[in-house]
Formats: sequence, C-alpha cells, structure tokens
Amino acid sequence: MKLLQIICVWLCVLFYINNAQSQNYFENYNKLYTDQGYTFKTKVDSLLTLCESSKNFEDYSNIASHFSSKIYKSHLEEAIKYGELALEKYPASKVKDSIYATFRFRLGFFYSVTKEYEKSNKLYLDIIEAGIDQARIAQSYSRLGLYYNVIGDYYKAEDYFKKGISILEERQDYSKLINNYNNLYLVYSNQGSKARLKSKQILDRMLALESDGFITIKPSRKSDIYTRYADYYTRTETLDFEKARDYHFKNLALLKRAHILDKKCTIYANLSDLYNIAKKDSVYYYIQKTLKSCPENAAISNHHLSQYYRYRTDLDNALTAIQASLTISTGIKNTKTTMLSGTALEQTKNKNYVFTAFVEKAYVLEQLYQVHKDTDYLSLALENILMADTLIDHILEESSDERSQLHWRDKGSSLYTQGVGICKLLNQLDTAFYFIEKNKALILTSGITTKVKNKQLPDAIQKRERDLKKEILHLETTITQTENITLQKEKQETLFNLKIAYQDLTDSIDTNFPWYSKSTLKDHLTTINEVKSNLNDHNAIISYIWGINQEDQKESVYGMYIDATLTDIFEVKTVDALKKHISQYRTSISKPFQTTNDQKNYQASAQALFNNLIPSKTIKEAIQNKELLIIPDGELQYVPFESLLVSNDPTDYFIKSNQINYSYSVSFSKSNEAIQRTNTNEFTGFAPITFSYDNLPALTKSNIEISAIKSRIDGITFIEKDATKENFLTRSNTSKIIHLATHADASSNPWIAFSDTKLQAHELYSYQNNAELVVLSACNTSVGDIFSGEGVMSLARGFFYAGANTVVSSLWETNDKMTAEIMDSFYSYIKEGASKSDALHLAKLDYINTSDLSKQSPYYWAPCILIGEADATLYSSSPISNYILILIGIMLIIFILYIKRKKIFFLGNK
Repeated sequence: MKLLQIICVWLCVLFYINNAQSQNYFENYNKLYTDQGYTFKTKVDSLLTLCESSKNFEDYSNIASHFSSKIYKSHLEEAIKYGELALEKYPASKVKDSIYATFRFRLGFFYSVTKEYEKSNKLYLDIIEAGIDQARIAQSYSRLGLYYNVIGDYYKAEDYFKKGISILEERQDYSKLINNYNNLYLVYSNQGSKARLKSKQILDRMLALESDGFITIKPSRKSDIYTRYADYYTRTETLDFEKARDYHFKNLALLKRAHILDKKCTIYANLSDLYNIAKKDSVYYYIQKTLKSCPENAAISNHHLSQYYRYRTDLDNALTAIQASLTISTGIKNTKTTMLSGTALEQTKNKNYVFTAFVEKAYVLEQLYQVHKDTDYLSLALENILMADTLIDHILEESSDERSQLHWRDKGSSLYTQGVGICKLLNQLDTAFYFIEKNKALILTSGITTKVKNKQLPDAIQKRERDLKKEILHLETTITQTENITLQKEKQETLFNLKIAYQDLTDSIDTNFPWYSKSTLKDHLTTINEVKSNLNDHNAIISYIWGINQEDQKESVYGMYIDATLTDIFEVKTVDALKKHISQYRTSISKPFQTTNDQKNYQASAQALFNNLIPSKTIKEAIQNKELLIIPDGELQYVPFESLLVSNDPTDYFIKSNQINYSYSVSFSKSNEAIQRTNTNEFTGFAPITFSYDNLPALTKSNIEISAIKSRIDGITFIEKDATKENFLTRSNTSKIIHLATHADASSNPWIAFSDTKLQAHELYSYQNNAELVVLSACNTSVGDIFSGEGVMSLARGFFYAGANTVVSSLWETNDKMTAEIMDSFYSYIKEGASKSDALHLAKLDYINTSDLSKQSPYYWAPCILIGEADATLYSSSPISNYILILIGIMLIIFILYIKRKKIFFLGNK
C-alpha cells in the first residue's frame, strides 16, 4: 500500500512537470529540489529524460550540472557522470557563454579531486581560451596554479596564480583574492628561502585589504592567514619561536570564538612542528593530541614524532614513527625494510611530503648505524635515499620550468652528498659515482641534447622555437632590471603569454612528431664502468661533491678519484678549514705578490688546499705525471687547481707535475663531445678595444692579442667599431675557433662587452655556434651564481649551451698584457698540432719559466682554465716539424745500421 502511494505521488509530479512549458524544466527542478542530495537522483533522471524528449538541452545541462555540484562530496563518480552529461548535451550555439564556463569549471574541479589532471587542466584551458567569463577565467588560472604546485613545478604555479590574481585585482573581487593570496603564499613557501620576502609581503597584503576597508575577512579565512604567519616565523631563515607560537594561540582563540572546529587539527600539527624545531619538551603533548584527535593528520604527526625521538636519540622509536608515517602516506607495509616500486612512487599523491619522509628515515637509519655499527642500517638508509632520488626524478619529469627544476636540483644536492658518505662506508663505488654525477649540470646536458634534436624539426618550427625562447629570456632579464611596478606588471603579462605559447609549441611537437621523445635528465648519466673503459694509464679524474645537510646545516665535501686501475672515495673532513683556506687563497691570488707576506699567505693557503683536496697518500702517488680532469663543486668551482702547491717550495705548482683540465661532469662531457660540428671558417676574433658606453676602460693590448692569433691562423677579425654584438651573433656561428678579447661581468646578469653594446648571458641561449674552441679572454667568464646540484651560471656555461665543445675562460680579473702573452703561446702550440689541453698547459709553463719571480704570481697565469673536451687537436703537426722528425728518424736508422756493421766487423776479426 505504501509503495502504491509513493508511485501515485511520483506520477502526479511527473504529470505536473510534463504539463509545464519546456523552458521551465530547470525552474521546476529548483522548486522540487531540497537538500535530499543523492536520494533525489531518480527524480533528476526523470527530469533529464523529459528534457531530452522535448529537446530542451539547455535545461538538461543546467539540471545535470547543478545536481553534480550537490552530490560530489558523497558520490564523486556519479557527479562526474552528470557533469559530463551537462557538457555533452549543452547547445553548441551557446558553448561560449558564461553558463557553459561554469559547467566546465565544475567538472574540471571534480576531475582534479580524482587526480585526473589531464582532463581537468584541459577544461580550465578551454575556459581561458573561450575568454568569456573573466571570473571563471581567473579561477581557472588559479586551479592550474594549484595543479603545478601539487606536482612541484612551483615557479610555473607562481606564474598562473599571479595571472589569476591580476584579473581578480582588476575586478576588485576581494573575497576570491584572499583565497588566491593564501595559495600563492604556499607556493612561495615551497620555493624556499629565496621567496621568503615575497611570502611575507603576500601576508601583509591580505591584512591590508581588511584594514583599508575593502573587505571584512571571514574568521575561517583569517585563520588561514594566521596559520601562514605562524609558518613564516617557523621557517629556518625567519625563525622566531615567540611570534610563531603567538600566532598559533591567537588562531586557536579565533576558532573558539567562531565555533570552527575543523581547523584545530592543522594548528596542533603545526605547533608540534614548531616545538620540535625549538627542541621544546611540550612537543610530545601536541603530537599526541593530534594523533588522538586528528586522524587526517596522522602521517605528518608521526613524522614529527620521529623527529622528536631522533632529537632525543631514541632511534628505535624514531624509526617506528617515520615508518608509520610512510605507511599512511603510501600504503606500504609497516616494516623497517619494505620499499616502494618505481610505479608506486610515480603514483604517490604527495610526492613532496613522501620525499621528506624518506629523507627523515635515512637520517634515522644512519644514526642507528653510528650507535650499533651495523652496516645493515646503512644499506637501508641507502635504499631510502634512492627512493627519495626516484621521487625527485618523477617531479622533474613533470616540471617544465627551469626555475622549478633548479629548485629540485638544489633539494637533491644534500641528498646526494649524504648518499656518497654512506657509499663510502659501504664501499659502493658505482652508486657513489652515480650520486656525484647526478649532482652536476644535468639541466645543461639535457638542454644541449634537446637543442641538437630540435635541428631535425622543420625550419619553421625551429625558428618559432628559437624566437619564442629568445623573447622569453629577454623579458625575464628585463623584468629583473625594471623598477617601475606598472611597467613590470605589463612585461610579466607579456612574459606569461609567451610562456603559454612556448608550452603550446612544445606540446604540438610531441603530438605531431612521434620520434621526438623528450629524454629525462637521468637518461644522460654515464656509469663508472663506461668512464674507466675510456681511461688510459696517463689519465685520471677527480670529481667532488659539496652539499649541506638540510637538517642541521652541516656541510660535507667528498671526492672520488678514478683512473684505469684505482677508484677511491675520500672525505674532506674539515670543511670549515677548507672554506677558510679557499677564502685566503682567492684573496692572495686576486692581485700580484707585492710583499714577502703576500707570498707567504699564498704559500700557506695553496699548500693547505692541496692537502685538503687530495688528502690520501695513495692518490697523491697515483696522480703523478697524469693528465687530470677536475670536476669541482661548490666553492671549488672558483679554484684553479694548477696553482696549488704540492710541497713547501713556493714555486712547486701543481701544473708542473700534472696537466689539469675541467668539466661540469663526465656525463656532460660525453654528451657534448658526441655532437657533430661542421665549420666553414677557421677563426673569428673580436677586439672592441674602446667602448662607447658605461665608461668601460680601453683594452689597448687586445688588438695585439687578436693580431698575433690572426698571424698564425687564417680567419676573420673584428677590431674597434667592427667588433659589434650583431657581427658576433651573425658572423661567428660557423667558426672552428672563436676568440673574444674584451670586458665581461659575472654579476647576477652576466654580460660580455662589444664596441656598441653588451651581450647579455641570456642571449647565448638563443645563439648557435659550432665552435671546437671558444676563448673568452675577459674577466670572470667562469664566475657566476652557484646553484647547488647544477653548477655555476657563468658565461662559459652559456657558450656550451650555444654549441661550443671547449671553452677557455677566466676565474678573476685578468691582466691584458700577460694574458696576451699566454694566448700567443697557446695558439702557437695549437697551430703546431698540440691538443687544446697540451697547448694551454705548455703556454702557462712557458710563461712561468720565462718570467722573473715577481711576475710568476698565479694572478697572471692561473685564471684561464680549460673546460670541456681537452685532448683533440685542431691542426695536424706543421710540415716543418714533420720534416725534422723524418730527418731525425732517418739519421737514427743510419746510426743504428752503422753501429751494427761495426759490431759485426769487430766480432769477425776477433
């Protein structure tokens, strides 16, 4: 009977609806709909059937989309189904209106909840492309910003949030602005110490909106702001325990007054983090409070508990806690040994957090080894480091912005240094070499490989790619130099649009050219066995890694020596002393020796550095008379090893016993040397001499330097007014040798001076050459900002990206007269058939051996170093030299025959 009543009521409803005019279906839906949620599904389906039968697809889509928004929290899959139906049925003539934008946005949000980012991002981009509803466009930019923040592409996330925020600011939509400022703060927080100032400014801007009367911030939003302030004062660089604690307590009081309960868990978790950092005993109270009351925060609370136990050397409990955290975050079993597969790691939702958990677990296991001396703990620690490394690989694969890639390369640097230390204890040489190589120049190596691959694309696409990249790099540099805020915003808008265009281009290349598959950074790594197979008895490699432990800020430096028969890892145990010696050393060689005291200071630091950097007696013996490839890291990238002293003799320079060259990594050298280079011109030289801007002093010796080279090698020279930037960019790209005798600067925006204007470093990244050798006879061309895990952002690096095989560059301000002498000798040896390495080595020795004691200071001869391919010859031996060798050979044969004949005659007589 009851069922019959329900059917009758429902038939009445259907009769009422069916008799209504078709344009009122959605209106009728609104009248009938109550907060029944999913139980209303049957009525919705009937309404949709009626809409479809009457071909009222506009109401159909409105009903389906509205209903999806009401049920997504409890029935997400069904919500997606209705959201898809709303888009499918909506009239094609109206797909560009604001209602359709709302449908897209809702469905995009549902997809993002299920992590179907490819689908959600496409819908957000469709909204942006349609360009109809500015509010939805702003929200779409912000949703894309959230996506890039989740995958670790923090700088692209910043770009998208800023774009959305600029629209909201123009619309004066202050409510949504507060939400987006909050999200932008999280991005800045993830970017690390370099973005600390910007993160504080964003917080102040939010409160200023309220104090200036633009908006009254709701308690829930103000709670988020207080949480961000507390986070700001919890960070290492801005740590202020009192302020952070006060904001947390202020927040709790706010939530109590507003009767908001769901945010307390986050505050308790953050308090436990703060008290952990401050080493306060009350941290345990907040951890337990969070564990008991807030199961959704269990992963982070167990992480904090692990830190709590580790700080108090209760390592077994620390290990149990961090493993519990990983179990919750990843679903792996709660054991001390179970690891995740590569696929499982790739599918991990919060890669950033899981990365930090693996790092924490490695710390705990390493400390357990220190207590128990059981190498099983070290093996487990190494497994966790490799897991964290794999997570970084996945994050880097998803990050297309180089700034984000550099961020994660920096994160990896301390991890790889810790890994090398563990490998040293376990004597795992191949893995140690992997970490050392992983820590250097992978972005550069990948960029060079991609640039070579681009040459196989159609000319029009190549040109479009070059032009876009050139404009992007130019604007990025211009923005940093622009002080006018309005003008800066305009340029940022243009820059953002260019980046979107560049991303669209690269996406279309992937789609239209299946053979063009992007290689991962890891694909470019070489192995220790490959390296050893290419070494002979006369070659050796010393590669360094210098990292900072993010937990205690302790610095570690390791080196690895490799030759054909010996491989060894060593540690530089006194890093503070090393840094002191480097500082003293660079000070002492920054100018010529003028006093005995200058000489003594240099001698003490140069000998101490040699013993610091090559501490093993075994290695000191092994390197005797070998050609050394030095791969420096950290501050060692500013040290010319050939000027170190190997004994108490103040002139016993390292260069006298060893030929020394440099590289960014072995993997970089392998990839770069494999590139095929063709040249139509032997030599192109530039000597501006005088400059029409910035009061740059004249370089009167540079003309002599270029002319001397021209007398030995045929080619083109550009002197005085002809040495323009345009001539360099258009006339040097087919030369075997490029020589620049000019001024340069190694500031945050490095440049090279030409007669008419400066060439900015970023311009090298859209310039192409095929040079076997580039000589930068200018000041500080190997100097620049150091990015941990990647290297020095110098002018030399820019020339490698542009196509050079070898670069001779400088580590400090050079003396133009002495440099000209060394360069003349260098090219003399090059022309006679010496290798690039031999030529520079011999030229420096010639200078040392022919100069009086006052001119032997390394200040004069040590700044120029050779980076990259070293052993190739650019010219065969000169004909005269060949004739002399042939004549000597003939005379030697005649002499041997004469001796033999005499001996036979003498024996016969006897």
